[in-house]
Amino acid sequence: MNKQTVAILTPHYAHNYGALLQAFALGQIVKKLGFDIEYIDRRPSYYYEYSNNLAKWLKQLQQKTEGKGFISFEKTYLQPQSVRILKNEEYIKLDTSRYCAIIVGSDQIWRDDFFVHSFEYSPYLFFVKSKNIKKISYAASFGKNSCKHPEERRKRIEELLKDFYAISVREKSGVTILKDVFHVDGKWVADPTLLHDADFYIKQLHLKKNLADNNEIVTYILGASPSNMKKVDKLAKKLNVKTKHIYKRSKCKLAYKRPFSLLKKYKKVPSVLEWLEQIMNAKYVFTDSFHGMVFCILFKKQFVVMNNVAGGTERFTSLLECLGLSQRLCNWNEDIDSIQKILCTQIDYDSSDALLEKFRGLSVDFLKNTLYE
Repeated sequence: MNKQTVAILTPHYAHNYGALLQAFALGQIVKKLGFDIEYIDRRPSYYYEYSNNLAKWLKQLQQKTEGKGFISFEKTYLQPQSVRILKNEEYIKLDTSRYCAIIVGSDQIWRDDFFVHSFEYSPYLFFVKSKNIKKISYAASFGKNSCKHPEERRKRIEELLKDFYAISVREKSGVTILKDVFHVDGKWVADPTLLHDADFYIKQLHLKKNLADNNEIVTYILGASPSNMKKVDKLAKKLNVKTKHIYKRSKCKLAYKRPFSLLKKYKKVPSVLEWLEQIMNAKYVFTDSFHGMVFCILFKKQFVVMNNVAGGTERFTSLLECLGLSQRLCNWNEDIDSIQKILCTQIDYDSSDALLEKFRGLSVDFLKNTLYE
């Protein structure tokens, strides 16, 4: 008997560690449940448009140069993929009759200010007409504790969501948003990356452990302003450890004024596997990234996560509260001594692991029940 195929619609193409790893994790758990998978290859058309503007052309070159590690991960681990779709009207090329279900998620695909960036109504599966295909969201995220759309758009999204077979969201506040804004029910579940333990990633991705005594604080900072990075360096000095910054991609502002000098400054961005290994082998981790925080928890690291307000505080608080780790969240305006105290306070991973295992079980049950019903 042939296996049924479940399609996954998520930003699998993104040059972003968390986006790629959550796509991989979700695909792997669906396969473990006994289904074949296929990633719907919807991606931005501008990835393939060449600009006559030098600054824009350099930006595209930068993304391709720095994104080699991301592209390699996608080609190796995020397969198979459907026919490529660059515009919403091209969904007509997609033969959805091959799927028993389509899962949308995870990541911030339902964030209101990402509506255009997320291909408008694509994450609400507007293109699925057949009643024989289950429409499911898994750990879709609004990114914050509110969601505001123009009324006409809100009504259209509500109409599409009411046609879903089952809905789940990544943050606890997302359940409230679904109820209050779109008048539908939803479940709170774990990010797909949390559905697997550390050993899974080590074995499946062949991660290399550093057996030497690693006296480093690894940082992965998305809001890497000069003042923020100075604070990190001061913290490392107080801890008497080396600082290892996981590189954040270059800025391309005013590139047209010094194009070739800028190209010389491009640095190699760690691959997805290197990024994981650096977190796994660190003594301390300092991050303002949601998935940076997730893998600190999975690899049982001593960490602090800085409140990334622009990215959405709710992403952090929802998970940290669930695992009894709320004290690991800090604000950038806190003094160095306070942050050091939190970072050096040993985490009771026996307690948080028990809570995570329960949350993981409930989340897997959601997928299992919706796919098998």
